[in-house]
Amino acid sequence: MNLDSDDKEKIRSVLVKFYGKSVERINVNDEVYKELVKLIQASEACTNAMHFVPRPVLFGDPVKWLKKEIIKSITRFLTSKENEHYISCLRVSAIARKTRIILVSQGL
Repeated sequence: MNLDSDDKEKIRSVLVKFYGKSVERINVNDEVYKELVKLIQASEACTNAMHFVPRPVLFGDPVKWLKKEIIKSITRFLTSKENEHYISCLRVSAIARKTRIILVSQGL
């Protein structure tokens, strides 16, 4: 893949949102792009799993509550916008890939 300067700037601005000013001068190359794609894919998998996490229990009939929570989780999964991610999923994915992104930016 051949990234032009505009693509590199866009990728760099995304990385700065995740990691702050420490990556402003990072060398964006094809491998950095691939790592960013992996980061987003990991966040997406996390987000899909989060749709099925039950919300806090309320007092009352636990079986009735569980049925409602299952229906709500399925509804969240089916009605979620494809490009939305839980912030916690993005943060964890970004932290997990940071070292790798820095290394590939240096050609390592």
